[in-house]
Amino acid sequence: MNRNVAKRDKTIEQFQPQKLEKRIKTACKGLQINFKDFYERVLRAIPSNIHARLIDTEIARLAAANSVDHPDYDILGAKIFSQMIQKDIPFSFSDAVKEAYQHTYNGEPCPLVEKNFYNAVQDNKDILNEKIIFSRDYLLSYFGIRTLYRSYLLKSNDGKQYYEIPQYMFMRVSVGISIDSNGKLDVENALKTYNLMSQLKYTHATPTLFNAGTPRPQLSSCFLLT
Repeated sequence: MNRNVAKRDKTIEQFQPQKLEKRIKTACKGLQINFKDFYERVLRAIPSNIHARLIDTEIARLAAANSVDHPDYDILGAKIFSQMIQKDIPFSFSDAVKEAYQHTYNGEPCPLVEKNFYNAVQDNKDILNEKIIFSRDYLLSYFGIRTLYRSYLLKSNDGKQYYEIPQYMFMRVSVGISIDSNGKLDVENALKTYNLMSQLKYTHATPTLFNAGTPRPQLSSCFLLT
């Protein structure tokens, strides 16, 4: 059966099973997964015409569905989904912040990050970009990274453009809570916070993950009194 793949650059190419096999084999390295069996399952699941991005989505979905057989399948699903997100955002942390700051909606300026935050990132972009460790996205579970993707990562108002991967979110939060009232960034504290969060040593509550660094930096959680 002839199959076509729509690539991210909008070109069309014939589906090449050997590329898929290599992709899965590489991702399975170090995991207790029957690579050949899983590859055959993915191959059967791919329709005749599909976008390259949806191939990653399908691999991740099938991997997560097989996590009942072995937890390494969940690791595989999270890794594939993480790599897919990273492909969607081909810019550095500081450039991602710049894109978010220049965001428009209905032709009007609608920045997704706050001015002091934007300036602090640009003033310290070299060290902030350098300290991002992309492979730490793989520490997340499949459910965890899907939850972040669906609800927490910065995206355009229409939902079509994302500006973050999980590592950028961790750095945004770390920087956002390390800026004083004069707009000065405590770089040491920001990096310490980033390292702890990105290694999943601890996390902040949802309001902080949502709002740190944004024009509405409301970081307070609710408390039930009765």
